[in-house]
Amino acid sequence: SSGINAEYGGILQNASGIAFSIPVSEVKRFLHEFSNEEKHKSRSTSKATYSLGLRIITLTPGMAHFLHHKEKLDPSLTSGVFVFDTSRNSPAHKAGLVKGDVIIAVDNFEVHSKTDLIDAVQNSGGSPVRVTFYRPDRGFLFTDVTPGKS
Repeated sequence: SSGINAEYGGILQNASGIAFSIPVSEVKRFLHEFSNEEKHKSRSTSKATYSLGLRIITLTPGMAHFLHHKEKLDPSLTSGVFVFDTSRNSPAHKAGLVKGDVIIAVDNFEVHSKTDLIDAVQNSGGSPVRVTFYRPDRGFLFTDVTPGKS
């Protein structure tokens, strides 16, 4: 199968220098998702937009499999949004979300993709949301976060 060769370089703890191949189908899905996010941003310029202050990526089955073995991710997790960074003093940072968390729900609505999370935050209108997430060393947790205007 064709793919793009890549190397983890500090995104995940204990994963520096691990090489792998990203299937073309996952790259296409990411590009489609990114394109839709940019279109969503350009359409919503007239109304307020909200942010949690996270750098995230959709947890794909391949990524989940990798994380099950390398980061002790719960094997039941096959979708969600992987947090690979939080902005300092952002709403997410203040609420305790950290690199390595996997967001699985916002206000009891399942989050399967980056788009699901963005939509849930925008639909909140800036009101606090309950974020349910998995942290490898602690299990399933939740925190309340008030999105900031972006």
